[in-house]
Amino acid sequence: MSRQKAMFTAVFERYEQSMELLKQRTCFRDVRVREGGLVAKELVFDEETSGKITGHLTIGEYIAFLADVEFKNIEFQYPHG
Repeated sequence: MSRQKAMFTAVFERYEQSMELLKQRTCFRDVRVREGGLVAKELVFDEETSGKITGHLTIGEYIAFLADVEFKNIEFQYPHG
């Protein structure tokens, strides 16, 4: 069964170092969906998902991504998408 994806935006807050060297998680705030507004105040992507973001994010930068409602199967659209 395929899950329908929606477009989300979020504001980058910080990088968070993992226990393993050179691995990091990314922390975001104000996650919104195009139709419906705010869906989460905070969102943290694990190392695997964070690795899909190309380039370095700056604090306050917006990202846009396609994902299902459980924030799985993420496809980054902006920036660097």
